[in-house]
Amino acid sequence: MHLNLHVNHVDLITEPGPDKVLSQGTPAQIAEIKRSVLVSHTAHHSRIVILAGHHGCAGNPVTEAEHRAQIAQGTQVIANWGLGMRVIGLWITPDWGIELLSDTGAQGYVPEHFAMAISCIDGRAKRPLTDWMRQHYGVHYVDLITEPEPDTTLLRGAPWLIEHIQQKLRYAIEAHHPIVLVIAAHYDCGGNTLSAAVHQDQVRQGVKLVATWDLHIPIVGVWLDDQWQSHILCEIPAQG
Repeated sequence: MHLNLHVNHVDLITEPGPDKVLSQGTPAQIAEIKRSVLVSHTAHHSRIVILAGHHGCAGNPVTEAEHRAQIAQGTQVIANWGLGMRVIGLWITPDWGIELLSDTGAQGYVPEHFAMAISCIDGRAKRPLTDWMRQHYGVHYVDLITEPEPDTTLLRGAPWLIEHIQQKLRYAIEAHHPIVLVIAAHYDCGGNTLSAAVHQDQVRQGVKLVATWDLHIPIVGVWLDDQWQSHILCEIPAQG
């Protein structure tokens, strides 16, 4: 799933013989699986759901032919929930290979989405920020533009440096059509030479400044606290 679907995290909904449950289970059993899928879809913006059956399943000891038929029926049940998710049916072979049985992607898969972030070069900030953006905005990839102190740079940087940042932003917009731009600073950016309050104020000012660049994309100011949790400081919708 990581290699073929380009996802970073997989929410697991486990059930003995899930193909049998979805194809032949009681309404209560099916409703419980649907509830779990809805949590993943709503809270984590999951866009793909896979129903997998495997050889030697103790919870559903039937023939391979029956497994395949149940997976086909089960994926149709999921597709009929109308969640707008890509639904994939997989058969896991006796040697733990993966065989694709069905995929609704050709009919209704939501294209992969990009976002952009102007952030500190500090490697500690990258993972929590991009993970938060993927979860909060449902994006698959984040184009990062890094500066030692991005909020200060946006407000006081040399003209050539500001132009360089603008060029990177426009390139990412033209190439990937991102759905949001985040400007972020964190609690000890630049060796903590500025207070958190000053950094946060500069992020807000930076967002207002970038909003005048006619990028036609929503811009969000974010603060990463000392626990690397992201907090939205301000939001400006796409202009024009």
